[in-house]
Amino acid sequence: MNIVLKTRFMLWKKQLGSLLFWLVFPALATWFVVVQAASIQDETKVPIGIVVEEDTVLAEQLVSSIQETPHIRPVLLEERDALHQLEKHELDSVFIIQNRYEDNIQKGSRNKLIKSYQSDISLAYTPIRETVLSHVQQDYGRSKAAYVVQDMGEAYGVSSIWTWDELMERSKEIEEEQQLLEVDFSFADVDRQQVSEAEQLFQPWNVWALLTLLATFMLFDWIIKENRPALHPRFLFSKMGYRNYILYNLFLYTGLLWMMDLITMSLFAVVMEEPVSGGLILSLLSYRLMLNSCIFIFGKLFHSLYIYYTSSFAMVLFAALLSGALIPIDGLTRRWDWIQTLNPFDAFLSGSFLNVWVIIGFIAVAIWYGWKGKVDA
Repeated sequence: MNIVLKTRFMLWKKQLGSLLFWLVFPALATWFVVVQAASIQDETKVPIGIVVEEDTVLAEQLVSSIQETPHIRPVLLEERDALHQLEKHELDSVFIIQNRYEDNIQKGSRNKLIKSYQSDISLAYTPIRETVLSHVQQDYGRSKAAYVVQDMGEAYGVSSIWTWDELMERSKEIEEEQQLLEVDFSFADVDRQQVSEAEQLFQPWNVWALLTLLATFMLFDWIIKENRPALHPRFLFSKMGYRNYILYNLFLYTGLLWMMDLITMSLFAVVMEEPVSGGLILSLLSYRLMLNSCIFIFGKLFHSLYIYYTSSFAMVLFAALLSGALIPIDGLTRRWDWIQTLNPFDAFLSGSFLNVWVIIGFIAVAIWYGWKGKVDA
């Protein structure tokens, strides 16, 4: 094994640039894709201006509710600046939370709560206005319900009557605990589960699974480079046979790439706040063993680097289209169940350690090692 380590480190020293590039490529490229996707998604949100004329609890909560609304990018501005940006069409519309907003809500008045402005190209003004008004209506409804509860308490002689603020807070707690409204939707025959899965399009581990497949193909080109007929006679005069040498190198690459996978998992946890669990570590290990064993056998089928590289890129493209890592394949899996069973990415993407392709890869390596019933001397 020491001979293998010395030989491999000598070769790595000559190929240090290429080795380091493909080791860090999956993690860096995944981070770039996820960041760019998030940036594009943020840019597609409709920009609106929010002007707050009073500093009260209800006004702050209304702004917070608007900020949490999907597909809207609110910008807090002064009225003059907001209207100026609206004139330059930098904002789709402007909404002003007027002075005495909280007082009017407490009094049950619906007048002069929100003022809005739009331009001649405010394409999203109507749906955004309805969204803002729905949040205002929530505050108004809670306030009205609080007064009703207080009136009922006085009518029935309840000794401990809650204050208006306490009833407003309790109303919000009930809404959160009971989930009074849950929106469900579908497009044609696509159910909610499929829509949820479609939202996983640029999840870090999905992207990483494909990119690390490509990187492993590129790193395993040593199988073809060191399979030249001129090198085989040298092993006749050494203590280690050719197959043992190749197998030990497979173990060495597996250990190196597994350590890189663990580093990647740690980076994703810190940079992209991806959760780390024992199940993830096991599925990551299973995925790594599957990749290395199957790509090793795949590489043994080639003698030309050009054909190997071409076939590798074709395999990655094929995996991107039909594996479900990036593009949902629910329609195919519902029609043919065996596709999901044979999908090499399914176990990793679902967080499972059990992967039939790991067994297939191990059996293939064992058959290669013991081919013709003997091992090279």
